[in-house]
Amino acid sequence: MQIQNHLLLSVTSALGLVITVWAMPDLLWVYAVKHARNLTTRQAIIVVNVPVGLVVLFTLNDLLQPFI
Repeated sequence: MQIQNHLLLSVTSALGLVITVWAMPDLLWVYAVKHARNLTTRQAIIVVNVPVGLVVLFTLNDLLQPFI
């Protein structure tokens, strides 16, 4: 049962990672941050991609932890 739970968690995490990268949530957030804080597009992209990048790194860490 524990192996099935681990497999389900891994599949769920991998699917969430793919959706995060594919959905490009950055587009909406970049536009929102750019106009809310009067930033350039480059600055808004940096501001938005820091938390998205951290989520991607933490998810990859969780997925690869059993293999390390």
